[in-house]
Amino acid sequence: MGKRHEMAVRTILEENEDSVIEIDSSKGLEPPFAEEEKILREEDLVLPGTYHHKRNVISINNDVASSVKGYMVCDLDVTRLNKIHKHLWLAGLPSASRALHNQVRVGREIIITESADLHIVWRDNVVTLKPLPDYLLSYATWINTLCKDEDLYRSARGFLYSYTWLISSKSDLRIAHAKGLISEDIKWEHWAPFSAAVVSRIQGDPSSINQRYIYGELRLKRLNLIYRFSNASNFKTMIRGYEYGYHQYSTYFERNFKWVLTAIIYITVVLTAMQVGLATTQLNTSAMFNRVSYGFTLFSILAPLITLVIGAIIMLILAVFNVRHALGEKARSHQ
Repeated sequence: MGKRHEMAVRTILEENEDSVIEIDSSKGLEPPFAEEEKILREEDLVLPGTYHHKRNVISINNDVASSVKGYMVCDLDVTRLNKIHKHLWLAGLPSASRALHNQVRVGREIIITESADLHIVWRDNVVTLKPLPDYLLSYATWINTLCKDEDLYRSARGFLYSYTWLISSKSDLRIAHAKGLISEDIKWEHWAPFSAAVVSRIQGDPSSINQRYIYGELRLKRLNLIYRFSNASNFKTMIRGYEYGYHQYSTYFERNFKWVLTAIIYITVVLTAMQVGLATTQLNTSAMFNRVSYGFTLFSILAPLITLVIGAIIMLILAVFNVRHALGEKARSHQ
C-alpha cells in the first residue's frame, strides 16, 4: 500500500513537471498577504486525510513534504484549461466573474465541485464553484509549500484571487457560508482586510497568477466544443468533450436534440398552411406553389427519418465507447 501511494504521488508531480519550476522563496515568490494579515493560524489548519486522483484514493502524510505538495498540485490543477488557453476567449471574457449575490440574482444555482478546472464554469442556470481551501489562508503553508514551486504558486494565487471576485460584500460572504464555499469561522472583519491585501498585491503583478484566471466565468458548452475540435484526432475527447455530464442516454438526447421538437412544430405549421393554400383557387393553380408543396412534403417525410437514423447511430457509438471505456478501466484495475 505504501509503494502504491508513493507511485501515485510521484505520478501527480511528474504530470506537472513540464510546467513546474522548483524555486525557493528567496527568488521572489512571496505570499499574496503579509503574515499579520493571515486569517488562519498554522496550528488550526487541518488537511484532508485523503484525496482522489484519476479514480485512485491517495492518503496524505502531513509529515512528508512531497505528499502535501502532491495533494495541493492535484487540488489546484487547471492543466486542461491551460492546454486550450488560446481558445478560451470563445468560452468567456477576460474579466472578473460575477460576485455570489449576482450569480443568485441571475437565477443560477450554485453547485459544489472539488475540481479546480470546473471552478466558475457554468451551463444553463447552474454554476459550479470549488470551495476555498483553508490552506490558502495560512501564511505558513505559502512559505513552506506554495512558494517553493512556481507553477503551484501561480495556481494558488490565481484561485485565491478568484474568491476576491466572488466575495466582495457581506451578502456574498453569507451566501458563501450557506453554500459551504468558505469556513464559517471567517467573519467579515477578517475577510474584508484580507481580500483587500490580496487584490492589491496580485493586481500589481498579474503575471504571478495562472493564465486560467485571466478569464472569469467559462461556459461549459463552449468548453466542450473547444475541447472536441482542438483535439479532433482523439476519439475519447471527441465523445466526452471537456466535461461529460451525461450519465443516461436520455439526458444526452434531451439536451442535444431539443431543436427537433421545435423543427417538428414548425414543419406541422407549414404543412397545415400549405393544405389551406392548396384549397384556394389562386394557389391551387400555381405551378410554383405546387412544386414547393411537393418538395416540402418530401422533406417533412424524410427529415424525421434521417434524424432518427442519426440519433440511433450516435447512441450506438456512445454505447460502444462506454463499453470499451468500462473494459479498459476493468483491465487497469487488475494490473
